[in-house]
Amino acid sequence: QLEIMEKFDASGTKDGRVWNRFFSYARGLWLRRLGINAEAAEFFLDLPQETQLDVIMRFDPSGTKDGNLSARLRSFAVAATGGWQARKTARQAPSRDLQSFVRRWHLD
Repeated sequence: QLEIMEKFDASGTKDGRVWNRFFSYARGLWLRRLGINAEAAEFFLDLPQETQLDVIMRFDPSGTKDGNLSARLRSFAVAATGGWQARKTARQAPSRDLQSFVRRWHLD
């Protein structure tokens, strides 16, 4: 906490969104301190900001047995979101039924 308070500089915020800049700074510092790999960090950053904040507040890095914090964070985030990422992915990819329907009726 001390590092965030000492090093965060809100003066660079041109659009007045100090909270977004502050949260981004704190989140990046948190991910680096935990040593989270790029893939897990990308997954985490794709979550809604409210979920990220909830995960940051509740995640306990000491709970890992094998030291793989990246996998533990990802699993914790999935559980915390109730599978949000899986639902998001399902929404992005059209189903085979839909693709078949489009082809069958020449809607493509």
